This record gives sequence, C-alpha cells and structure tokens, in this order.
Amino acid sequence: MLWKEYGAQKRSIPKDLVNERWQLKGLLESEGDGSYQFTNLGKIPVGALPLALFNRVQEPLLLSELVKLEGSVEMAVAAGLSCLEERRADLLITLAQLRRILVNSLYFLEVKADENCFYKIGITTRSIEERIAPGAARCESALFGCGC
Repeated sequence: MLWKEYGAQKRSIPKDLVNERWQLKGLLESEGDGSYQFTNLGKIPVGALPLALFNRVQEPLLLSELVKLEGSVEMAVAAGLSCLEERRADLLITLAQLRRILVNSLYFLEVKADENCFYKIGITTRSIEERIAPGAARCESALFGCGC
C-alpha cells in the first residue's frame, strides 16, 4: 500500500507513516525534511528495482555476510569454542551458495512472434549466446522450413 501510494508515484512518504524498523533495515531513507523515500533495497520486495541495479544492492549484502561468517569462525578458533564446527558449516554453505551464484548467469529472453510475446527466464552456466543458440536454430527452422 505504501509503495502504491508513495513509491510508485515518486511522492515523499510522511514521517507518521514510517515504521522506524524500515529505516533501520535500510528500506527507507530520510530526505532530511521529515519525509522519506524508498531505497534501492526497499524497492526489491515490491518488485520495483530494475534488474540492472539488483546486483549492486545484493552483492555488498552477500559479501558482508561472508565477512561476518569468516570472523565468526576465526573467533571460534581463537577462543576454542564448542560451536566451531557449526560456524564452519555455516561458512561452507555460504561459500557454496556464492560459488553457485558466480558460475551462473540469469537471463531474460523476450520473443515476439506475430501478435504474441513469449518470455523465458532462466539460469545457465553457459554463455547467453550458447544458451539461446539451440532455441534460435529451432525457431529459424520452424519459421523458414529449412530443415536445419
């Protein structure tokens, strides 16, 4: 509701409508005059952040979590804490997730044919060109009947 009334309309949000936790979590920022605007992070839950900006918001958050987990493991090692294995496991899981993110590419494909528009969203380890080449060849064959 707040997004529809203010964010989508590019209107400032009055202070009396703002929950302080939203600002503490970085979803809203003060404009200095007692009003607020959505941050890029705050635009994610409402689907309003362009894909090009999404990575700029998410990457620092992921790296911050990684640094926190590394510090947690170092502290557990130095202090001889019994939770060391749990903290190492958390770090290894996070590293595996980051590795998976880094080796994959997210793609969005829009295909227009006649009056129809088709969309394909996917994740691939291949380059985008390699990923769409088989589909493009099939479409070309179907359109031109060349039997390729």
